[in-house]
Amino acid sequence: KNYAQIISEYQTDLGAETVYIALFNVNLVLTSDLSILPKLLTERKTFPKRDTLRASMGFLGGVRGFGNYGLLVDPGSDVWATKRRIMDPAFTRSFLRTTMDGMNKVVSRLIEVLQAKSECGQVFDISESLDRAAFEAISLCGFNWTDDMIENHGEAALKLAQVMVEVMALAFKDPMSFKIPWARLAEKQEFKDAVLPMRDLNWEHLMKIKDEAVNKDNLLSSIIRANGCSDDLSMKDLIDDYNVFLVAGMETTSITMACAVWFLSMNPDVYETALAEVDDVFGDRTQIEFEDVQKLIYIEMIIKESLRLKGPAFGTARQCKHHRASINGVSFPKGTQFFIPFHNIH
Repeated sequence: KNYAQIISEYQTDLGAETVYIALFNVNLVLTSDLSILPKLLTERKTFPKRDTLRASMGFLGGVRGFGNYGLLVDPGSDVWATKRRIMDPAFTRSFLRTTMDGMNKVVSRLIEVLQAKSECGQVFDISESLDRAAFEAISLCGFNWTDDMIENHGEAALKLAQVMVEVMALAFKDPMSFKIPWARLAEKQEFKDAVLPMRDLNWEHLMKIKDEAVNKDNLLSSIIRANGCSDDLSMKDLIDDYNVFLVAGMETTSITMACAVWFLSMNPDVYETALAEVDDVFGDRTQIEFEDVQKLIYIEMIIKESLRLKGPAFGTARQCKHHRASINGVSFPKGTQFFIPFHNIH
């Protein structure tokens, strides 16, 4: 178990919403108190994300993963805020509506492959299949990367992304061991062997489509515009955000789908209700329209309940940037570390 899991269990055993721990020169606050979370999570200049994200995902063993200003690792600088504002339109309904053709293509391909395996009695790993589907959906709909990754087991980009996720997850759970130069050498080398060719692949693809992508209304064009907002950003930072969506987006999406499938298999009554809703919305149609998604109310509830019970991320962290910052009348010294465990909140 990592320290966050141990402290989280300690918090549960105590029945406390907030636990304050003084450990040597570190003040650690673990909280699921809903009255303080809005301020803790929204005041990015007072309570930015912890720098440990940069250590475990930005640069690992001296090798660049998601960089300094990647959307996932930036603690909350003005550059990060500007990039977010520029990229927000890429997450609106109008943009999502344009992705439906790509989504239908990926879904149809996934069903075709899984049905063929099922009919011949082949045992397969559903999580691996969902990894491939999520990766292809993001690649196709966001970056116009048209390779078939659902069935092509030799696809380099997918394998590299999976290795990056595995090592980064270890570094996030056990950051201290990755800081020791002589420790975790095998994992550090594994990460290096994955991330360098992954960045090269993304760079090569980006150079092919960059000029025509700028003027299009898609995720890639939003990333390109966002990374032009500051002189501090370079093409390396553009590749960082490219990696964030491909790598982190693939894993969180596939884990959510896999957990939902598992819960459905364990709850046949819920499965039957979900199937009835799908039949009611689609009938004999095989293509999904954007308006159909809005009608899948029960399916949406299943996904959200899966996220509540088994979310892909176990928590988030913040740090106190200013001296004696106050929340609800309680002052915290500068450098106080906050950890918010999602499972305890839910």
